[in-house]
Amino acid sequence: MTDVNFYKKYNFVIPFLLFLFLFINGAIGIDFGYHWDEEIFVEQASDSFNSGVFLPHLYIYPSFCYYLVVFAGGIYKIFNSETPINALLLSSDFYVFIRYIFLFISSLTVIWVYLLTLKITKKTFISLFAGLLFCSSFEFCYHSRWAVSDCIAVQFAFLSTLILFLDTNFKRKIIWSSLVAGIAIGTKYTAGIVCINILFYIFYDFFNKKEAENSIKELLRFVAFCFIGFIITTPGAICEPFLFAGSLIHQKNIYSTGHYGYTIQSGFPHFMKIIEYVVFVLFSDMSFVSVSFFILMVLGIIYIISKKELHVAVMFATMLIYIIFISTFKVMIVRNLLYVFPVFIVVAALGFDYLLGLIRKQYVFILKFVFVIFIGFSIISVVSSSISIYNKNKIDYAREVKNYILKNPDKNFIFSPQISSLINIKNSNEIILNNSYLIFLKDEISCDKYIANKRKQFEKVIGVKDINLDYYPTWLGSNRIIIMKNDKSNYVEKLKTVIFQKQKAEGNIQDKLSKK
Repeated sequence: MTDVNFYKKYNFVIPFLLFLFLFINGAIGIDFGYHWDEEIFVEQASDSFNSGVFLPHLYIYPSFCYYLVVFAGGIYKIFNSETPINALLLSSDFYVFIRYIFLFISSLTVIWVYLLTLKITKKTFISLFAGLLFCSSFEFCYHSRWAVSDCIAVQFAFLSTLILFLDTNFKRKIIWSSLVAGIAIGTKYTAGIVCINILFYIFYDFFNKKEAENSIKELLRFVAFCFIGFIITTPGAICEPFLFAGSLIHQKNIYSTGHYGYTIQSGFPHFMKIIEYVVFVLFSDMSFVSVSFFILMVLGIIYIISKKELHVAVMFATMLIYIIFISTFKVMIVRNLLYVFPVFIVVAALGFDYLLGLIRKQYVFILKFVFVIFIGFSIISVVSSSISIYNKNKIDYAREVKNYILKNPDKNFIFSPQISSLINIKNSNEIILNNSYLIFLKDEISCDKYIANKRKQFEKVIGVKDINLDYYPTWLGSNRIIIMKNDKSNYVEKLKTVIFQKQKAEGNIQDKLSKK
């Protein structure tokens, strides 16, 4: 059976199964606890049901997700008709309910990844490879559980790009791609970067046909439908223009001046931190696997250039422009980088296809086997992380810490007061030994003391794997135990000072550990 025939037979089954995996895996870990930004949309929706005015009045995020939560609230009320709407919306059950909706929409991205790869390569195996690679990213998987704008904006932005590659007439491409791009912007402002793709298509068509009148019409269609998509999702831009403008200015000021431990020097240092994240983290939570797929992406770039795949090159260049744009700010929060991920996955899949064509036929199977094993390792990791969330109340922290100490007899440990109480070992804080490690509860140190975006800053984290703590150390979800190298950096010294100054906490330590 040829690859094309295989695709014709299973063209809906394969992407559906990829989507199903993302959704089910996300659903297993959906009840992860607290997220700081979810309550923005929920409280806005609650206020709107109370006042009858369905405008969010706050526009640090545009309004698609606000209206999605309002819609979810209406559905939720139907099945809980006797409970007041405000009580329903502010309950923990409703937060979990809306996460399912956000997860569902976010997971659609893998379908668009599969279809775009198939459209470019005409090869089912390479498209499946791209889809599996997408599913195996810990970064996308945990972000997709959050009832916030990021992954939904990624989904719409990439769908807008996919439309430009479909087999339909030029006018329809521009209309539908622009409309979806407008919805993407109405989900998160930075999604507007995909407009570069649409503009390129219009100008490319002009340079080929030299028809200025038609190109002007397409530009007007682009502006009109992009505006329609945005205003449908964020009518407050017109209804409350001063509030809207004020929120935009406020958001810009945050990213221009700094934000807690996420503050970073703008320009080249920020750019290099982003590159480090993309190379070592984005594709997989195992560094050697992520690096391997990044190398495939580099090969994909070589393929694009050698084959003069101009439209694919522009899609990739748009993401590079976005990275440069983001690096001009003084705040690095990695969820802002997720737009690049589906594009980079497609390019990596093209690189894999290119590599398979370069090597001898007898080695093709071996290469396929190696990279499929890499994906398998990553998928096992994302599944285990979801299971850890599901079983978060069953973790025996004392046993885990004691096992770690027993397995590392060459290391000296400095225990925080609460850890000493937990494992019943007294600790002399005054004695700082060589090759020593701090062991402390994350919540023993206030959020503002941590520094984000430091890869491998923790030796080990014992507890729920619901987040990449290197990049979100201010996370307010389940508590966990952190083991950290006792070096001489100012950062560690400050953490150590806080630990040693704290008094032994009152109450049951296991209750604190299971706190959401």
